[in-house]
Amino acid sequence: MKHALKTGAVVFLTLTMLVGFVACNRNPEQSGDVPPGYKPNVVGEITFTIQVNNEEEKLSPDAFIRAFEKMYPDAKVNRDYNVGQIEARIASGDIGDVFHFPEEHTYTYAVTHRALMPLDAYLEPLGINVSQVYSGIYDLGVVNGRLYMASRDHNHIVLMANLDALHAAGLDLPQNDWTWEEFKVNYAPNLVKTNDDGTFDQVPMNISLSYDPIYIPFMEGWGGKWFDTINKRVNLVSDPKVLQGIEEMINAAEAGFLYPTGKQDVSDYAGLRQSDYVFRQMVYPGMYTLAVEYDRLGVNWDIATFPMFPIPKVGTGSSGFGVYNRTKRPDTAAAFALFFFTEEGQKAYNGQTGGSVPLMRTLANDDFWRGKGTEWEGKNYDAYVAFPENDTVGQVQCRVPAPVAEMIDGNPWLNMLRQHFDGHVNFKDSLTTIETRANQKWESLVDFEE
Repeated sequence: MKHALKTGAVVFLTLTMLVGFVACNRNPEQSGDVPPGYKPNVVGEITFTIQVNNEEEKLSPDAFIRAFEKMYPDAKVNRDYNVGQIEARIASGDIGDVFHFPEEHTYTYAVTHRALMPLDAYLEPLGINVSQVYSGIYDLGVVNGRLYMASRDHNHIVLMANLDALHAAGLDLPQNDWTWEEFKVNYAPNLVKTNDDGTFDQVPMNISLSYDPIYIPFMEGWGGKWFDTINKRVNLVSDPKVLQGIEEMINAAEAGFLYPTGKQDVSDYAGLRQSDYVFRQMVYPGMYTLAVEYDRLGVNWDIATFPMFPIPKVGTGSSGFGVYNRTKRPDTAAAFALFFFTEEGQKAYNGQTGGSVPLMRTLANDDFWRGKGTEWEGKNYDAYVAFPENDTVGQVQCRVPAPVAEMIDGNPWLNMLRQHFDGHVNFKDSLTTIETRANQKWESLVDFEE
């Protein structure tokens, strides 16, 4: 099934018309389906499109290409390291056989632009066992039951913890299985500090409440179902369990336990350094910058897991790679993209400077990503791979059609927070409006067969 707007989609429709116009001079669309017992013919040249800005950023894709060509010696990968305007390149057909994109664009490229070839049918013929791939990461690439993106790495939200502040309050780094209730009862009340004038001297936690990998776990963490692709609606206030999770988030901010993202008058927080927030959201690629900052300030730090809700959920994300559905070599392109779901591919890509957490359970304890031999050896790297079964897709656009997601994420959600924390409109009223508009948008989408 495909989705198209009845109205208000000039850009998408124009792009679709352009793709249709130039398609006559390009290769036919590849369905991604293969017959039983199919043996992929991984040979010939393909082009890999990914933005690379400096020599260091070349290390991971270059190593990945070398490992792939070693595995498949009859295949050759050409490098396209200057992406430019990716949507224009997709429309014109001037895009690599395999190209890189953020996970929130998977639906748009697979459905709206009809530019991606499904990859799931190639898993068995290529001998790729995805049982060791973290399920939350695999799910990032799935649209309408088909796999369109092979994720690059495993990034779920963790917390940079100020150990000095914890120890000063008589607290230790929380266990990896700590809960939201423990944070509210045992940690936050002992970590919030105010000055005589009412301004904050220390805040327990700073997580961006307008960032969907943060607020989606709150919406799901009390058992709520905020989206329904069968009945094509979102439930932000209609599902009381979704509303309960959002209310937990809002109440914690109002209690001074969380930084109130969106609030316009933040003068009460003006004197704080970043390390004065005892816990700060972080993902692995951002650890280096934060760690250097804390080291420069002389702050002792470690890594904590995101606290568990009653239904444990942790926002997870990863950019990834898809196959252009007009590739001349679907077998080779599929093998290259799905090479990210192998140990060899993960070690090659994420074992370089600037790499990240591998997306396979079998590599969870490998030294190559755990800072071995660095000044940070011994930190709680386990937090990055703790309880992967709690991972949830942390992007609204990966769960609902992009036009519907735009009614929720970004400015609508941020405005909801701002209006509430500024005392203008209660968050429940704003959520009611957001839900109504999102569902009206979803109703304006018409289904049609390919």
